[in-house]
Amino acid sequence: MAPARNQSLAEWRETNADPLRAEATPRPGAPNYSRCTDAESDSRSPAVELRGVSVRYKGVAALNGIDLAIRQGEFFSLLGSSGCGKTSTLNVIGGFVEPDAGDLLIEGRSMRHVPAHQRPSFRAMRCSRT
Repeated sequence: MAPARNQSLAEWRETNADPLRAEATPRPGAPNYSRCTDAESDSRSPAVELRGVSVRYKGVAALNGIDLAIRQGEFFSLLGSSGCGKTSTLNVIGGFVEPDAGDLLIEGRSMRHVPAHQRPSFRAMRCSRT
């Protein structure tokens, strides 16, 4: 629906707010899951960290010395072309592929030789509670 001829775009946006972009009103007594400030995000240690991880399949390098740090509560995505190593990276993190070199740390602990079913589970990380 477009704004009326006598209505500015700002006025139209005020009366036709997008519910998906609107700020949610917390219910009384509910914890505050507001976004982290830059200071909070800088102080958090990585939840997942890859240090010099390399993976080879039949002699072909799928990952070659990958370094990656994902902090707790951070939204992260892997983007790239076909064959660039996205799935291999996720398989290393999940414990389905053992890296040929380097180390994987989850919550600061090395996961080398730790099977997938014994790795820490990921849960919703909260930056602050009020």
